[in-house]
Amino acid sequence: MTSLIVQYDSTKTVRENLEILYKYFEDDFIINTTVLNNQYNIDIDMNSMKRSKPKIFWHVITREKEVWVRRGRIKQKKKIRKFDKNRAKRIRWIKYLIQNFNKIEENIFAFFYRETEGQNRGKLRLYIWAKSHDYVVIIEKLNINSSFLVTAFYIDDNYNKSTYQDRYEKSGDLNLGLSTWI
Repeated sequence: MTSLIVQYDSTKTVRENLEILYKYFEDDFIINTTVLNNQYNIDIDMNSMKRSKPKIFWHVITREKEVWVRRGRIKQKKKIRKFDKNRAKRIRWIKYLIQNFNKIEENIFAFFYRETEGQNRGKLRLYIWAKSHDYVVIIEKLNINSSFLVTAFYIDDNYNKSTYQDRYEKSGDLNLGLSTWI
């Protein structure tokens, strides 16, 4: 998988490097179809755009950060998304993991997890976790043969690593989860 890491070209502008990243994303999910388990198309919401690109593209190359913003005399915390090089350089891993989710010998673990918090509470999602590379892809089913990419990201702290380990250990048989998706 490390051969799929996108190397940045320091001779190019930020915008040019973003376009290189987008080209990979576009090839994998917009021009071509990515299919999970020879059964589920992975769709991208083309109705939800930001700066002429799907929001999910920005989501997989950025990370949420809390910043302090001054509004008059008051300082408030605000959540913003900032470019994350560790996420962005792994953009080509998303399709690879989706297509190879069941290759345990490569230390790729797939499991279902029913969300327990927030607006996604109760949703059953497929987690594809490249454990030795600290990377996870999350997919949610839309209908009988279509799913969508929720997110993909690099896990860079021990707390999150243990969270995904716990979820994996509690998840049970992947085949049982797949049968609930069908």
